[in-house]
Amino acid sequence: MKQGLFKKFLIGFFIANILCLLGAMFTANIAVSDEFEHIHVSWLIWDGHVPYRDFLEHHHPLMWYLFAPLIGLFEGNILIFYGVRLIMAACSLFMLYLVYKIIKNYLADDIAAWIAINIFCFSALVLNTMVHFKPDTLMHLFFWLGTYYFFTFIQDKKQKQLNLCALFYTIAFLFLQTAAFLILPIALVCIYLLCTKELSLKSCALAAIMPVFIIAGCVIFMYFNGSLQRYYELNWVVNSHIADYLSPESHTLEKNATEIASRRINDYSDYYGTLIIGLCCALYLLFRKKDKYTRIFLLMYLTELMLRTLYLSPYVYYFKTLLLYNAVLMGIVAADIYKLRSYAAYFMLLLFIPCLLKIYPFQKDMEKMLLDTTGSTQEITITSILSVITDITKNSSRDDMVLGITVIPFGVFNQNPHYYWFSWDYIGYIDEMLYHYTPPFDMQKIITEVQPKFIYFENDLLPNYKPKSRFDIDPVLLNKYYRKAIYNTLYLRKDD
Repeated sequence: MKQGLFKKFLIGFFIANILCLLGAMFTANIAVSDEFEHIHVSWLIWDGHVPYRDFLEHHHPLMWYLFAPLIGLFEGNILIFYGVRLIMAACSLFMLYLVYKIIKNYLADDIAAWIAINIFCFSALVLNTMVHFKPDTLMHLFFWLGTYYFFTFIQDKKQKQLNLCALFYTIAFLFLQTAAFLILPIALVCIYLLCTKELSLKSCALAAIMPVFIIAGCVIFMYFNGSLQRYYELNWVVNSHIADYLSPESHTLEKNATEIASRRINDYSDYYGTLIIGLCCALYLLFRKKDKYTRIFLLMYLTELMLRTLYLSPYVYYFKTLLLYNAVLMGIVAADIYKLRSYAAYFMLLLFIPCLLKIYPFQKDMEKMLLDTTGSTQEITITSILSVITDITKNSSRDDMVLGITVIPFGVFNQNPHYYWFSWDYIGYIDEMLYHYTPPFDMQKIITEVQPKFIYFENDLLPNYKPKSRFDIDPVLLNKYYRKAIYNTLYLRKDD
């Protein structure tokens, strides 16, 4: 098949993938709790609260501050959920454009780039994560911006390019601290370039000026608003204990450790095949291509592969970056095969059709894996959550308190009944044991003393439900102070 025609088919597949991406904003049925968490935190900041100091959080704060004015502008209108998803989709598409440019300009050519991007987008997992309102999305965007300018610096050796690389990597880190793992292989490359005299200390020092000022500004800002110490404790110390907490062997929990550990996603078998193909492609390129750009990319891939293999990967969306690296490697090798045998294009297109239709096992809709499970047998759909949030908003004021469930804040535009307003039996529990920053979370006191206006509770729908710890609601106590509202899972104070 001629290259021009093959490219047109690849572009056509990508357009179809974009339509699937936009459709994922509305058709993803299972709730991804993190999105409501971050919308609520953005609103809390708009309302004058300070993260870490006034309420629990364990992510970096840049996204919340950026989106606080937008969330505040649409306060009370939960349709902002789709608005921020549209912004995330645009950011994800720009990220793909950067990956395309890196492949086209430094790793291979435009045919390889189109193949790689299509392979990446064929996964339902990827399409869903690309619209999520999470700091991961923006962190990935700025990481690839920084990586693009790093590759341009390697080629042109211009100081401005290295400065932009350092700046964008810093912004990526401010969105999410896990950017450090993505930046690590680039840092190793810089150390190598310093040792070989291809990079000077002066260039590094100049590139570090802006990041140092930005980080220093953030530290000063948190110091004066009283959140600096809590930022360190929650984002670094508490997060470092999560792996131990999720371990089934842990015996330090008040709840059943096996139940908590069941929140982990530990069956990635649907992805074994494509990951093995990606590894074979990496070995092929290691011996086939000796250029420095490919070697740098292979180091990035190897670092991410080791991280996902050896470190904590509790949910399947943690594999998003590895799947992208994987797709790039497969795209480059597939383009090589096409150049050797042009008729291979027909075979690839035949494989791409069922990929687009999400027929292969590794492409199945994995929304259930994206859900931070609540332990309930009832799946909470996005439409259900939006309906409940809308009803709560219409029948409460911004000063009223609402208690959601441990993974979803149903009072998106309301106050929290406790410092540990989500994840009180998980992240909050770890922090509580380490620092005793606030009085312990006690569900009985929340119901009898704090008395939020609304409480969302669905576990009484489970057969033989009984509260197991101070983190669980006692239905008898709940019914003493609350009555059911419009939904059979939403409770309203009896005096309202």
